[in-house]
Amino acid sequence: MADPARRQQERLPCEIPVVLAAPTTGAKIAEARLVDLGLGGALLESPVPLQRGVPYEIRWTWQGRDLRLSARVAWEAKPGKTKLRRFGLAFTLTVAQEDLVRAQLDALRLGLWSTTRPKS
Repeated sequence: MADPARRQQERLPCEIPVVLAAPTTGAKIAEARLVDLGLGGALLESPVPLQRGVPYEIRWTWQGRDLRLSARVAWEAKPGKTKLRRFGLAFTLTVAQEDLVRAQLDALRLGLWSTTRPKS
């Protein structure tokens, strides 16, 4: 698991339902959930295995905006007691995407977050 001291951006706990997709085709791989979020990446719970270093697209809707973030798997947590697997994701964000994620982080800090269903 990634050492929080090595992170350059903070991560905030969250419950964000997302769609995990193939970046080239946009084909849906699975519905998953972000359990923490930061500008540099996130912790994802997924029902399907993912490959380390492979790029994926993470999609969700926030305040009427569809987000499609490019992410790669940086690490996988050891299996726990649930069937869900946990993966550390590293984002590659555009300036516009970074602004949206920053706004979401501000909403999380203020307790203003409201989750929506994942965008297929």
